[in-house]
Parts: sequence; C-alpha cells; structure tokens
Amino acid sequence: LDGADHLRRAEVDAMGRYVLEGPASKEAFALLVECVRQGGMMQSSEMSRRAAELDLEARIEACRYVDYYLLPGRSKMQLTKELFGSLVGSEGFPREVLDMDHLGLCRSEMIMEKIYLSNLQIKNLRLENSHVRKIEIHGCNLLDCDLSLTVTAGE
Repeated sequence: LDGADHLRRAEVDAMGRYVLEGPASKEAFALLVECVRQGGMMQSSEMSRRAAELDLEARIEACRYVDYYLLPGRSKMQLTKELFGSLVGSEGFPREVLDMDHLGLCRSEMIMEKIYLSNLQIKNLRLENSHVRKIEIHGCNLLDCDLSLTVTAGE
C-alpha cells in the first residue's frame, strides 16, 4: 500500500499473469524453481551438484533471489551455503565488479563454515562474525565491503 492506501499496481503480461522478479540466468531460475517444485526438499547432494554447475554470475543471482521463492528456512540456508561457499573468478585481473548487496547473509541463524573468494572484484559484501567461521580471500579487490570478524584465544 502507498501513502494514500491504494494498492500498488504489479506488472502483468499480455495474458494478465503477474510478472515476478527473479534471476535473469535461466540456470539460476531453474535451480530455484526446482527447489520450489520439490517443496524445498531437494537432496543435499543434488543441491550441491546443481549449484556447482552454475557459473559465477548465476550463483550470485540465485543467492540474491533465494529468499524470494519462499522455500523452507533450512532449504534457504542450505542453498545459500552451496551457492556462496566458493566463488572463483577467472585467472588474471577480474574486469567486472560483482555487487554482493542483498544476498540474504544477514540471517543470524545461518552460520556458514567457509567462504572462499578468489580473483574477484567485489563491492558491498557485508559479513559479520556470526555468519562465517572461516573466510579465505585470494587475489580479490574489495570495494566498500564490511568484514567484521573476531577470534577467540583458542583460534
């Protein structure tokens, strides 16, 4: 609702169906839809295999939209972990800057074991100590990122 208590108009196609936002990548869209089709009960091995098949941009797109598809909480967390666990760019200096804003990593109940970033230019990455136990960054440019990590005496 807007300030005048009128319903906002959603975009519809020529057949009157609502047009939903989602990833432009067909592969990312197919993964998310398959998770929904299976009621969020996709086997971990299948989820891992399909996430690994996505290229870098498709992984980030799927990660950005995973909350939009109303999967059960555990499925969202597992899929996000699979998509974001290892992001590796091409060899040499990366040309394109990847905007990591709105990736759904702010969920306090989701703790990732590891994130591996390599050969990337990244902006707007926000990680707090409650999100990731271990992060490895190799050959990356970080632009306007906030990494707030702490360690204990045993680490």
